[in-house]
Amino acid sequence: MLGVERQSSIENEPRTLNNDQIDFAREAALYVVNTSSSIQEALTIFTQIENAEEGSSAIASNRGCR
Repeated sequence: MLGVERQSSIENEPRTLNNDQIDFAREAALYVVNTSSSIQEALTIFTQIENAEEGSSAIASNRGCR
């Protein structure tokens, strides 16, 4: 008979940022918006960052890292 491996539901929840990380992200976002020549350029930068983070998260998950 096969056993069912249980996993805590907290493992399925997205990770959250601490206050320092939120402040840093806010400052970085303001910098990008203030130094970009257009909103479209800023959106492109944010999209590239988001895609890069998703890729690195997938790699870390496959390696058993978090």
